[in-house]
Amino acid sequence: LQQNKASSSTTAGGLGGGLCMIGTADSVNNTSFTNVTVTGNETTNAGAGIFVQAWSKPVFTDVNFTENIAGTSAGGLIIIGNSAGNNVATLNNVSFTKNKANAGNGGALFLSNYVNATMNNLSFTENESSALAGALYCVGGADAFSNLEFSNSSFTKNKSGTSGGAMYINNYNNCIFNKASFTENSAGATGGAMFVIGASAAYNTFRISDAVFSKNK
Repeated sequence: LQQNKASSSTTAGGLGGGLCMIGTADSVNNTSFTNVTVTGNETTNAGAGIFVQAWSKPVFTDVNFTENIAGTSAGGLIIIGNSAGNNVATLNNVSFTKNKANAGNGGALFLSNYVNATMNNLSFTENESSALAGALYCVGGADAFSNLEFSNSSFTKNKSGTSGGAMYINNYNNCIFNKASFTENSAGATGGAMFVIGASAAYNTFRISDAVFSKNK
Protein backbone atom coordinates (compact mmCIF):
# COMPACT_ATOMS: atom_id res chain seq x y z
CA LEU A 1 0.00 0.00 0.00
CA GLN A 2 1.95 2.97 -1.24
CA GLN A 3 1.29 6.68 -1.75
CA ASN A 4 -2.49 6.61 -1.62
CA LYS A 5 -4.63 9.46 -0.33
CA ALA A 6 -8.11 9.80 1.22
CA SER A 7 -9.41 13.34 1.37
CA SER A 8 -12.69 14.91 2.42
CA SER A 9 -13.97 18.34 3.38
CA THR A 10 -16.06 16.81 6.21
CA THR A 11 -15.00 15.17 9.47
CA ALA A 12 -16.90 12.00 8.52
CA GLY A 13 -14.74 11.34 5.46
CA GLY A 14 -11.06 11.14 4.66
CA LEU A 15 -10.43 7.93 6.61
CA GLY A 16 -7.77 5.36 5.80
CA GLY A 17 -5.35 6.79 3.26
CA GLY A 18 -4.07 3.35 2.29
CA LEU A 19 -7.06 1.19 3.26
CA CYS A 20 -10.33 1.52 5.19
CA MET A 21 -11.97 -1.67 6.55
CA ILE A 22 -15.38 -1.76 8.23
CA GLY A 23 -17.23 -4.93 9.19
CA THR A 24 -20.89 -5.51 10.04
CA ALA A 25 -22.70 -7.51 12.72
CA ASP A 26 -23.61 -10.29 10.28
CA SER A 27 -20.33 -10.18 8.35
CA VAL A 28 -17.31 -9.84 10.65
CA ASN A 29 -14.19 -8.59 8.90
CA ASN A 30 -11.44 -11.23 9.25
CA THR A 31 -8.44 -9.88 7.36
CA SER A 32 -4.79 -10.91 7.67
CA PHE A 33 -1.80 -8.88 6.51
CA THR A 34 1.54 -10.69 6.09
CA ASN A 35 4.78 -9.21 4.72
CA VAL A 36 3.12 -5.92 3.84
CA THR A 37 4.63 -2.44 3.60
CA VAL A 38 2.34 0.54 4.16
CA THR A 39 4.21 3.68 3.17
CA GLY A 40 3.69 7.27 2.08
CA ASN A 41 -0.09 7.31 2.44
CA GLU A 42 -2.06 10.41 3.49
CA THR A 43 -5.50 11.26 4.79
CA THR A 44 -7.26 14.46 5.78
CA ASN A 45 -8.75 12.65 8.77
CA ALA A 46 -7.55 9.62 10.78
CA GLY A 47 -5.61 6.47 9.95
CA ALA A 48 -3.30 7.49 7.15
CA GLY A 49 -2.01 3.96 6.62
CA ILE A 50 -4.93 1.70 7.55
CA PHE A 51 -8.27 2.44 9.25
CA VAL A 52 -10.10 -0.51 10.89
CA GLN A 53 -13.55 -0.06 12.39
CA ALA A 54 -16.42 -2.13 13.84
CA TRP A 55 -16.78 -5.92 13.87
CA SER A 56 -13.23 -6.62 12.74
CA LYS A 57 -10.58 -9.15 13.74
CA PRO A 58 -7.43 -8.02 11.91
CA VAL A 59 -4.10 -9.85 12.10
CA PHE A 60 -0.87 -8.05 11.16
CA THR A 61 2.35 -10.09 10.76
CA ASP A 62 5.63 -8.64 9.48
CA VAL A 63 4.08 -5.33 8.52
CA ASN A 64 5.91 -2.00 8.18
CA PHE A 65 4.15 1.37 8.49
CA THR A 66 6.48 4.09 7.20
CA GLU A 67 6.08 7.83 6.57
CA ASN A 68 2.29 7.93 6.55
CA ILE A 69 0.68 11.28 7.41
CA ALA A 70 -2.75 11.78 8.99
CA GLY A 71 -4.54 15.11 8.95
CA THR A 72 -5.84 14.41 12.45
CA SER A 73 -4.92 11.27 14.46
CA ALA A 74 -3.22 7.92 13.82
CA GLY A 75 -0.46 8.38 11.32
CA GLY A 76 0.01 4.66 10.75
CA LEU A 77 -2.90 2.51 11.97
CA ILE A 78 -6.15 3.05 13.87
CA ILE A 79 -8.41 0.28 15.23
CA ILE A 80 -11.85 1.25 16.57
CA GLY A 81 -14.31 -1.29 17.98
CA ASN A 82 -18.05 -1.31 18.49
CA SER A 83 -20.09 -1.25 21.71
CA ALA A 84 -21.80 -4.49 20.64
CA GLY A 85 -18.49 -6.32 21.00
CA ASN A 86 -14.81 -5.50 21.21
CA ASN A 87 -12.68 -5.84 18.08
CA VAL A 88 -9.95 -8.46 18.47
CA ALA A 89 -6.60 -7.52 16.93
CA THR A 90 -3.25 -9.31 16.73
CA LEU A 91 0.02 -7.62 15.77
CA ASN A 92 3.28 -9.57 15.41
CA ASN A 93 6.59 -8.10 14.23
CA VAL A 94 5.14 -4.74 13.23
CA SER A 95 7.21 -1.57 12.85
CA PHE A 96 6.10 2.05 12.79
CA THR A 97 8.67 4.51 11.46
CA LYS A 98 8.36 8.27 10.81
CA ASN A 99 4.57 8.39 10.77
CA LYS A 100 2.78 11.64 11.71
CA ALA A 101 -0.52 12.79 13.19
CA ASN A 102 -0.58 16.42 12.14
CA ALA A 103 -3.56 17.61 14.21
CA GLY A 104 -4.33 14.90 16.73
CA ASN A 105 -3.14 11.97 18.83
CA GLY A 106 -1.08 8.87 18.14
CA GLY A 107 1.64 9.49 15.61
CA ALA A 108 1.87 5.78 14.78
CA LEU A 109 -0.83 3.56 16.36
CA PHE A 110 -4.23 4.51 17.80
CA LEU A 111 -6.25 1.86 19.67
CA SER A 112 -9.67 3.36 20.30
CA ASN A 113 -12.84 2.20 22.08
CA TYR A 114 -13.75 -1.47 22.37
CA VAL A 115 -10.52 -3.17 21.36
CA ASN A 116 -8.84 -6.30 22.67
CA ALA A 117 -5.34 -6.64 21.25
CA THR A 118 -2.28 -8.84 21.64
CA MET A 119 0.95 -7.36 20.31
CA ASN A 120 4.40 -8.92 20.05
CA ASN A 121 7.66 -7.37 18.83
CA LEU A 122 6.47 -3.89 17.98
CA SER A 123 8.90 -1.07 17.25
CA PHE A 124 8.09 2.64 17.16
CA THR A 125 10.79 4.92 15.77
CA GLU A 126 10.71 8.68 15.07
CA ASN A 127 6.93 8.99 14.96
CA GLU A 128 5.32 12.33 15.80
CA SER A 129 2.00 13.82 16.87
CA SER A 130 0.91 17.42 17.33
CA ALA A 131 -0.96 16.59 20.54
CA LEU A 132 -0.87 13.42 22.69
CA ALA A 133 1.27 10.31 22.13
CA GLY A 134 4.11 10.60 19.69
CA ALA A 135 3.77 6.90 18.87
CA LEU A 136 1.00 4.98 20.71
CA TYR A 137 -2.37 6.28 21.92
CA CYS A 138 -4.91 4.06 23.71
CA VAL A 139 -8.40 4.96 24.95
CA GLY A 140 -11.18 2.58 25.99
CA GLY A 141 -14.91 2.76 26.58
CA ALA A 142 -16.56 3.22 29.97
CA ASP A 143 -18.97 0.33 29.40
CA ALA A 144 -16.35 -2.11 28.06
CA PHE A 145 -12.69 -1.66 28.92
CA SER A 146 -10.08 -2.34 26.23
CA ASN A 147 -7.69 -5.17 27.06
CA LEU A 148 -4.21 -4.65 25.63
CA GLU A 149 -1.09 -6.76 26.03
CA PHE A 150 2.32 -5.82 24.62
CA SER A 151 5.46 -8.00 24.62
CA ASN A 152 8.92 -6.88 23.47
CA SER A 153 8.16 -3.30 22.46
CA SER A 154 10.65 -0.55 21.67
CA PHE A 155 10.00 3.19 21.52
CA THR A 156 12.84 5.31 20.12
CA LYS A 157 12.98 9.05 19.33
CA ASN A 158 9.23 9.59 19.17
CA LYS A 159 7.84 13.07 19.84
CA SER A 160 4.51 14.50 20.99
CA GLY A 161 3.37 18.10 20.93
CA THR A 162 1.92 17.91 24.44
CA SER A 163 1.99 14.78 26.64
CA GLY A 164 3.32 11.27 26.26
CA GLY A 165 6.38 11.46 24.05
CA ALA A 166 6.22 7.75 23.24
CA MET A 167 2.76 6.74 24.48
CA TYR A 168 -0.37 8.00 26.19
CA ILE A 169 -2.68 5.51 27.94
CA ASN A 170 -6.04 7.18 28.46
CA ASN A 171 -9.18 6.13 30.38
CA TYR A 172 -10.75 2.66 30.44
CA ASN A 173 -7.83 0.40 29.57
CA ASN A 174 -6.43 -2.78 31.05
CA CYS A 175 -2.90 -2.56 29.74
CA ILE A 176 0.12 -4.85 30.25
CA PHE A 177 3.67 -4.33 28.97
CA ASN A 178 6.22 -7.15 29.20
CA LYS A 179 9.74 -6.10 28.15
CA ALA A 180 9.80 -2.59 26.78
CA SER A 181 12.43 0.04 26.06
CA PHE A 182 11.92 3.81 25.91
CA THR A 183 14.86 5.73 24.49
CA GLU A 184 15.21 9.44 23.63
CA ASN A 185 11.49 10.14 23.36
CA SER A 186 10.28 13.67 24.06
CA ALA A 187 7.06 15.47 24.98
CA GLY A 188 6.18 19.13 24.59
CA ALA A 189 4.65 19.21 28.06
CA THR A 190 4.58 16.14 30.35
CA GLY A 191 5.70 12.53 30.24
CA GLY A 192 8.72 12.31 27.99
CA ALA A 193 8.35 8.54 27.70
CA MET A 194 4.76 7.88 28.79
CA PHE A 195 1.63 9.38 30.31
CA VAL A 196 -0.98 7.14 31.99
CA ILE A 197 -4.31 8.45 33.27
CA GLY A 198 -7.49 6.77 34.55
CA ALA A 199 -11.05 7.81 35.31
CA SER A 200 -12.20 8.42 38.89
CA ALA A 201 -15.19 6.11 38.43
CA ALA A 202 -13.19 3.24 36.93
CA TYR A 203 -9.44 3.03 37.34
CA ASN A 204 -7.17 1.64 34.65
CA THR A 205 -5.21 -1.51 35.30
CA PHE A 206 -1.67 -0.78 34.13
CA ARG A 207 1.37 -3.00 34.55
CA ILE A 208 4.84 -2.78 33.08
CA SER A 209 7.75 -5.16 33.71
CA ASP A 210 11.32 -5.56 32.45
CA ALA A 211 11.40 -2.03 31.08
CA VAL A 212 14.31 0.32 30.37
CA PHE A 213 13.95 4.12 30.26
CA SER A 214 16.86 6.13 28.86
CA LYS A 215 17.29 9.81 27.90
CA ASN A 216 13.61 10.66 27.58
CA LYS A 217 12.56 14.24 28.20
